Amino acid sequence: MNTPKKENITKMNKFIVIGILDKELKDFHRKNINERYSEAEDEFKEDMWKNLVSNRLVFWSQQAGTEARTIAQTPTRDLARVRINNLKEIKDCTPVILDAVVSYIKAEFEHIMNLGHSEAFVYLCELKTVEKPTKSITYKTFDYRGDIEVFYKNCLAYNVIDDKTSLDSFKMAYNGSETNKTNIVKIICPKTTFTCFMALLKDAGMFENYPKNFHKVGEAITGETDFKNALAKYKTTGTFEDEKKFKHLVKTLSQNI
Repeated sequence: MNTPKKENITKMNKFIVIGILDKELKDFHRKNINERYSEAEDEFKEDMWKNLVSNRLVFWSQQAGTEARTIAQTPTRDLARVRINNLKEIKDCTPVILDAVVSYIKAEFEHIMNLGHSEAFVYLCELKTVEKPTKSITYKTFDYRGDIEVFYKNCLAYNVIDDKTSLDSFKMAYNGSETNKTNIVKIICPKTTFTCFMALLKDAGMFENYPKNFHKVGEAITGETDFKNALAKYKTTGTFEDEKKFKHLVKTLSQNI
């Protein structure tokens, strides 16, 4: 059996670390930009996020190689500890990123640089690794066809949602995005009213690709339960609280598409 060439092993190590860095940097800086520039336009935030992630991915992918080469020159426990501690001071050095860089260095030491016996390698092996989380189940939020900001303001005015629900959170719940987050919006109207409101919007053609398991989506974005039973209650009674008011709201919203 042929032994893989060292350059192929290095390429594979690099490929693995870049994949981890890319995902983690996207998550980290998406959250950071949304919080820091919550009032900015979405297009501005999106452009800033893309540029920042691109620049930081270049930095971290190069830094992994730099750390491996630097520590390899004097592979002592002390140098490895200092270099790793320096990385921890970098703002976007999350536990996942640090773990990915350390794993890359260890792989280079053991398979490329013949330093698997060194103090530095032993030290790196002793570092605690990030526990791999259980795979989160993602879902697609409601995909509202109209102006989400107008929709948001009306939901506040009609006491559908709590005023502590931010516009950014509301957009996440209604822009058709893939997410694993729950409790995105806080409703203050009865569950039956909310589920019927969503159903009326769906009947008015206000959603793209309305999910068949819409009650599950509603439960996820609000953190509430039993939406299916709430809708069944409406089908049984034929009415719901403030029905006339919400039908008028749906008519108004549908005219602004």
